[in-house]
Amino acid sequence: QLKNILAFMECEDETDVAFLALVVAEFGPDAPEPNRNKAYISYIDSVQLYHTAACRMSKRGVLCTTECSSKEACSEERKDIVRRVLIGYLDSVRLRGFEGLYIWAMPPNDLHHDYVFHMRPIQQHCPSPQQLDLWYTKLLTVAQDEGVIAGFDSNAHAEGDPEDTVRTLPASLFGPDTSLRHVPQFP
Repeated sequence: QLKNILAFMECEDETDVAFLALVVAEFGPDAPEPNRNKAYISYIDSVQLYHTAACRMSKRGVLCTTECSSKEACSEERKDIVRRVLIGYLDSVRLRGFEGLYIWAMPPNDLHHDYVFHMRPIQQHCPSPQQLDLWYTKLLTVAQDEGVIAGFDSNAHAEGDPEDTVRTLPASLFGPDTSLRHVPQFP
């Protein structure tokens, strides 16, 4: 089952504007192996529209009612919302009996590379693969500390590894008794 999970902010004209999107695929107990009881987050995309300075969207007439004390404070608040939504999703799939979850973690090449949202504010930071990996590590560490997941691993290539290096299989997020034999190998 494919799902789109979106977070919205309400603007001054009462228009709801999406600023976070998750595209997920969930496979239940009737799915064939290796997908049985697995969930995959295909895309996590967000745009920096969470504060007045970036929400003005020139020539579009969209204004936010929410103002933070600074752009940095707004950026941190938006990041916290993204983290809470992702940890909430991890908890949701765990509580619904899924045995594993995989996250496809490849940042856009630049601000003009689209996943879900078409275009981003020019001042929005695009993380490098290493920065994104560190961000996911911090996120999953928080989820582990909160008891949402049992542990996590990565099957990403380390910097400097030859492309033909065999990747190790990650452990299941939800405990050792549900370890996986097959891992999707994303490009």
